[in-house]
Amino acid sequence: HFEERLAWLRKQVDASEANRYARWSILEQPADKFPQIQMTMLKDYRQMTGALPEDGTPMRVRSELASTTETFRIFRVTIDVRKGVSVYGNLVVPNNIQDKRPAVICQHGFGGYPNKITGLGMTEDTVYREYGRKLAEKGYVVFAPMLLHISPSEEVSRQMRQANAVDMMRLAMPLAKTERVIDFLESLPYVDSKRIGYYGLSYGGYSAIWMTPLLDRLAVSICSGNFNDWRTKITSDELNTSYLRHPDEDMYFWNCLNRFTHPELIAMTSPRPFCVEFGTRDGITTPEWTAYAWKQTKALFDHIGRPDRILMAEFEGGHEIKATETFEFLDRWLMPGK
Repeated sequence: HFEERLAWLRKQVDASEANRYARWSILEQPADKFPQIQMTMLKDYRQMTGALPEDGTPMRVRSELASTTETFRIFRVTIDVRKGVSVYGNLVVPNNIQDKRPAVICQHGFGGYPNKITGLGMTEDTVYREYGRKLAEKGYVVFAPMLLHISPSEEVSRQMRQANAVDMMRLAMPLAKTERVIDFLESLPYVDSKRIGYYGLSYGGYSAIWMTPLLDRLAVSICSGNFNDWRTKITSDELNTSYLRHPDEDMYFWNCLNRFTHPELIAMTSPRPFCVEFGTRDGITTPEWTAYAWKQTKALFDHIGRPDRILMAEFEGGHEIKATETFEFLDRWLMPGK
């Protein structure tokens, strides 16, 4: 019985790519048809993720100054999202702002927290390289949120099952929290609401891919340490990096492979720029998986006439922030002319 079910599953997995291509037919349609296809994709994706009902909860921002340096100040900030739900994070504000600045939401991954991004109270380096602090030193306003990305994965899987019971992905809660973070940044007099970006590592990179299509107020997004061939990533029984070998139910959504993998999700962000940061020794994926998904992504953006809106920032390294080409990418789109 097990072998019968496994054979059936593998048949479904093998067929999913052709099903997905046929569902959207992006490459088979003229480029000027893509906006219409994109609208259909977004409608389908919104239904898949679900959304927390609005209840009129005001932001009710609470903040305290946590640290001051020669170049910036760090605040601990808590913002209400819904009744009984809030989002906490570190806000980093460059000193002596005389104009409206671009802002970047910097998202940690599993086992991470905002201080690793902003450097608040840190005494040693981490895979995040305190990239939020470095962005603030370049003149960006930075917000590093603490979302639901916690360990162990068993707790996350429990939250996933609760979300599924009310016809949502667990992603619906981080989406609502990130929406509120954007509301908060837009309320700051020194933030340019048209120049808000997103940059996440690991689960933060996952969030960049899966949330950006539905966060249309984000001007640019960067995924670090997550982009890959999603079909293989969640179904391979050969490599330990596959989610099939991890007790993490959060990565599985009903009928997903017949609808969306990373290339489709990134295509839904068009015409906004999207960057993938990839360490060649990153165990979260393989060079082959990354190359396969990137070929698909590039084909989509070439077809719709937006090849300049995507970038692969590849570097020699592991599961970490490099912040070289990615910072240049942010400067290009959020600080043009600098």
